[in-house]
Amino acid sequence: MVTYELPNGMTFKAPYKNANYCVACNGDEVPSRWGGKTYIYMYDYNKRHHDWYCFEDDISTDVAPWEK
Repeated sequence: MVTYELPNGMTFKAPYKNANYCVACNGDEVPSRWGGKTYIYMYDYNKRHHDWYCFEDDISTDVAPWEK
């Protein structure tokens, strides 16, 4: 894991350096809690697509869990 320090003072851990995704909103996106889990809005450079990443499950989803 590589820990990135974000402009807003938060940190983000990625599975490898130079990941193809980054924290959305220019690194200012703030993690959200829902159903006992932590999510953050991400941007995937390769897919040119935003999604929600769950820290606890280590998976991404197109739709925020609170919108399902």
